This record gives sequence, structure tokens and C-alpha cells, in this order.
Amino acid sequence: QGTDLIFANGFDPSAGGSDAIVDFTPAVQQGDVIAGFSLRGPSSLTSITKPDITGPGVNIYAALDPAAGNYGYLSGTSMSSPHTAGSGALLRAVHPDWTPAEVKSALMLTASPSGFEEDRTTPWTPDDVGSGRIDLSKAAEAGFVMNETFANFLAAEPPSGDPKTLNIPSARNMNCVDSCTFDRTLRNTLTTPSSWTVTVNNPPGLDVSVDTTSFSFTGSLSQTQDITITAAPTTTLSSPAFAEIVFHEASGAAPDAHIFVAIQGSGSGGGGDIFD
Repeated sequence: QGTDLIFANGFDPSAGGSDAIVDFTPAVQQGDVIAGFSLRGPSSLTSITKPDITGPGVNIYAALDPAAGNYGYLSGTSMSSPHTAGSGALLRAVHPDWTPAEVKSALMLTASPSGFEEDRTTPWTPDDVGSGRIDLSKAAEAGFVMNETFANFLAAEPPSGDPKTLNIPSARNMNCVDSCTFDRTLRNTLTTPSSWTVTVNNPPGLDVSVDTTSFSFTGSLSQTQDITITAAPTTTLSSPAFAEIVFHEASGAAPDAHIFVAIQGSGSGGGGDIFD
């Protein structure tokens, strides 16, 4: 009775009125579909992928003003943004030792990468949603994170700086001729040993490789792993092509992580397979 009454009266038990039975079973709809009104990339910065991530923002049951009944369904950035901010706050509560950059990296690395554009059939791309849709069931359990300093962000600011050098969980170069590289550093978050394999899902016309197929951490929270990502167009890419680097922990101690690499440019051949 209490739950039904609260829903019937807009979450205001003092509103009075007769008891009511309210069916609050949500309609079954296809999930992970980006809204037609959603602002998406690419950014005017050709060396960084934006947006970074997406969150739920359509038909969210949220707070309204009392005159409008206290609660109702809302859609828009004003729904997606607090989902993202709240996700970051929850991660900071679980991992107070993580830096803001590490919190953001955990959200991006573990985001759900698969979804659709508003036609419900065309797969979305990183230029639509960045790393994907926030997945808090995985973010707090990320097996590694990526840190970057305020000073390095300032130093990377164009036109004198280069955002491609930032240690973030994405990589982008819209003028990659023959090949281009990105350096990244991963910090362990697990207190027990972990072993990781690295694979790449390449699209036609692009060969992305990583300088190691595997690495391990001993359980020290200060331990890091440096990786170099090499991207080589195998043809002329007149629009961005996206490769996905996937990190898998062998024992299941952490969820899979991924980094998207966005490349446009030209080249005569690939960079070879992933190698040790």
C-alpha cells in the first residue's frame, strides 16, 4: 500500500486521497539507442575524440517542481549529465584514492560499447557516444585506470600543445599518413596478481597494433604498464575509421576494458599484427 500510495500521489504521502493501485511496470523498449536530439561529435579538435561517454537521457523518471506533481518523465542532457556526474561521485566514494582523471578513465574503459543510432539498426560509433554507455556494474571493478595531470592538460592545449599526447582512454589522429603512434600508461588497481591479454578489432582499411599482446601486475597499486599504440591506414580513409583495443583479464578478476582509436588519413600498407 505504501509504495502504491506514494506513486499515486507523486511521492507525497501527505497529499491525501484514496488508496490506489498503480502499475509502475516500465514498457519494454530497445535499450542503448541514442536519441535523435543527442549532441554528438566529432569535435573541432581533430586530435581528441568527443564526446567521451554517454549516459541514460531519455524518459528518465526524475524530480519536478511540486506544482508539476513532484516527479515525472524528462529527457535531455539535463538527465544524461547528472547520471554521469553521479556515477563519478559514486566511484569517488568507492575509490577515494583515485584521481578525477582516473575516475573518468574507469567510466570510459568499462563503458558498454555496443548500441544503435536513432534508427535502432545502425550501430553507433565513438563519434556518437565516445567510449560507450556508462556501466556502473563494471566501472568500480576496473582492473586498471589512467591518470593525467592538470599541468599536462594545460600544456596540451592547442595551438602550441598536442592533445594526442594526453594519457586518456581514447586516441585520435585525423591526418595519419602511413602510420602514427600513441603512448599510454595504465595503473593497476587490484591488490591481487592479474594477467591481461591485448587484442585489436580492426575495421577495413585500418591496421592498429599494440606493442604487447599481454602483461601482468603483481598486486601493487603503484605498478604501471606502458603501451604504445600504432595505427596504420592500409588505404585512403576519407572519414574516421574506428579500431577497438580490448583488454581481458585471464582470471575474471576485472571486467574487460577497451580503448577506441579513431583514424583518418592514408597509407600504402598495414603495420603488421600485434607483437611482443
